[in-house]
Amino acid sequence: MILIMLEKQKSIFEPKYRNFIVSIVNQRKAVHMTQRDLAKKLGVAQCYVARIETHERRIDLMESIAFMRAIQMSDEQIIDEIKKLL
Repeated sequence: MILIMLEKQKSIFEPKYRNFIVSIVNQRKAVHMTQRDLAKKLGVAQCYVARIETHERRIDLMESIAFMRAIQMSDEQIIDEIKKLL
């Protein structure tokens, strides 16, 4: 099982991941929040948010959830977004 997981390395270029990030960016914009606003809410630098949104940095599940909660996504919306990755 571990070998299968290692063979299937995750990438910032994977279409499902890219679509996931696009969805998060669209939601951030829908709630009229800038990258700077989001970064402040998360307690990180604006460049951290920018690197994620431009697919330069991959975020893990816990970071993703924090991101989505910060942009006012409901638990149901968060679960729906995560399901799309499966």
